Amino acid sequence: MGEHSIKFGASFYRWRANFRTQNIANGHFTFQPAETGLPGQYLPQTGFGYASFLMGQVDQAEIKAGETSGQRSWYMGYFIQDEFRATPRLTPELRIALRVATAVHKPA
Repeated sequence: MGEHSIKFGASFYRWRANFRTQNIANGHFTFQPAETGLPGQYLPQTGFGYASFLMGQVDQAEIKAGETSGQRSWYMGYFIQDEFRATPRLTPELRIALRVATAVHKPA
Protein backbone atom coordinates (compact mmCIF):
# COMPACT_ATOMS: atom_id res chain seq x y z
CA MET A 1 0.00 0.00 0.00
CA GLY A 2 2.04 3.04 1.17
CA GLU A 3 5.16 3.62 3.19
CA HIS A 4 5.67 5.49 6.47
CA SER A 5 8.59 7.68 7.40
CA ILE A 6 8.80 8.58 11.08
CA LYS A 7 11.21 11.23 12.35
CA PHE A 8 11.75 12.56 15.84
CA GLY A 9 14.17 14.91 17.53
CA ALA A 10 14.95 17.23 20.37
CA SER A 11 16.95 20.38 20.99
CA PHE A 12 18.23 21.99 24.15
CA TYR A 13 19.64 25.48 24.53
CA ARG A 14 21.02 27.32 27.53
CA TRP A 15 20.56 31.09 27.22
CA ARG A 16 23.01 33.24 29.17
CA ALA A 17 23.36 37.01 29.02
CA ASN A 18 25.47 39.38 31.10
CA PHE A 19 24.88 43.12 31.28
CA ARG A 20 27.36 45.63 32.63
CA THR A 21 25.81 48.78 34.03
CA GLN A 22 27.55 52.11 34.45
CA ASN A 23 26.04 53.51 37.66
CA ILE A 24 27.51 56.96 38.22
CA ALA A 25 30.72 55.84 36.50
CA ASN A 26 31.68 59.43 35.61
CA GLY A 27 30.82 60.72 39.06
CA HIS A 28 28.11 62.85 40.61
CA PHE A 29 29.16 66.23 41.99
CA THR A 30 27.17 68.74 44.07
CA PHE A 31 27.99 72.45 44.18
CA GLN A 32 26.31 74.60 46.83
CA PRO A 33 26.10 78.41 46.81
CA ALA A 34 27.72 78.73 50.28
CA GLU A 35 31.25 79.13 48.88
CA THR A 36 30.29 82.23 46.85
CA GLY A 37 27.80 83.77 49.26
CA LEU A 38 28.33 86.77 51.50
CA PRO A 39 29.42 85.81 55.02
CA GLY A 40 27.25 86.41 58.03
CA GLN A 41 23.50 86.81 58.05
CA TYR A 42 23.28 87.14 54.23
CA LEU A 43 24.79 83.69 53.47
CA PRO A 44 21.43 81.88 52.94
CA GLN A 45 20.21 84.55 50.48
CA THR A 46 23.37 85.01 48.41
CA GLY A 47 25.78 82.83 46.46
CA PHE A 48 25.40 80.83 43.29
CA GLY A 49 26.09 77.10 42.80
CA TYR A 50 27.41 77.62 39.26
CA ALA A 51 29.95 80.12 40.59
CA SER A 52 31.07 77.51 43.11
CA PHE A 53 31.50 75.09 40.18
CA LEU A 54 33.64 77.60 38.28
CA MET A 55 35.83 78.02 41.37
CA GLY A 56 36.14 74.22 41.72
CA GLN A 57 34.58 74.19 45.19
CA VAL A 58 32.88 70.77 45.38
CA ASP A 59 30.58 70.16 48.34
CA GLN A 60 29.86 66.50 47.68
CA ALA A 61 31.22 63.92 45.21
CA GLU A 62 30.21 60.32 44.54
CA ILE A 63 31.55 57.71 42.14
CA LYS A 64 30.66 54.05 41.80
CA ALA A 65 32.15 51.22 39.79
CA GLY A 66 30.03 49.45 37.19
CA GLU A 67 27.95 46.48 38.25
CA THR A 68 27.29 43.27 36.38
CA SER A 69 23.91 41.59 36.25
CA GLY A 70 22.83 38.59 34.22
CA GLN A 71 19.92 36.49 33.06
CA ARG A 72 19.69 32.75 32.49
CA SER A 73 17.09 30.51 30.86
CA TRP A 74 16.62 27.08 29.27
CA TYR A 75 14.89 26.27 25.98
CA MET A 76 13.80 22.74 25.12
CA GLY A 77 12.07 21.55 21.96
CA TYR A 78 10.78 18.11 20.95
CA PHE A 79 9.06 16.88 17.81
CA ILE A 80 7.74 13.74 16.17
CA GLN A 81 6.75 13.61 12.51
CA ASP A 82 5.00 10.95 10.46
CA GLU A 83 4.91 11.02 6.65
CA PHE A 84 2.66 8.56 4.85
CA ARG A 85 3.09 8.16 1.12
CA ALA A 86 -0.39 7.06 0.05
CA THR A 87 0.31 7.49 -3.69
CA PRO A 88 3.27 8.99 -5.56
CA ARG A 89 1.33 12.28 -5.73
CA LEU A 90 -0.23 12.25 -2.23
CA THR A 91 1.88 12.36 0.94
CA PRO A 92 0.03 13.47 4.09
CA GLU A 93 2.28 14.58 6.92
CA LEU A 94 1.58 14.85 10.65
CA ARG A 95 3.96 16.75 12.91
CA ILE A 96 3.61 17.33 16.64
CA ALA A 97 6.01 19.73 18.32
CA LEU A 98 6.44 20.85 21.91
CA ARG A 99 8.56 23.87 22.80
CA VAL A 100 9.27 24.84 26.39
CA ALA A 101 11.17 27.90 27.62
CA THR A 102 11.82 28.23 31.33
CA ALA A 103 11.40 31.51 33.15
CA VAL A 104 14.31 33.92 33.04
CA HIS A 105 16.20 34.09 36.34
CA LYS A 106 19.29 35.76 37.76
CA PRO A 107 22.45 33.69 38.16
CA ALA A 108 23.45 32.54 41.61
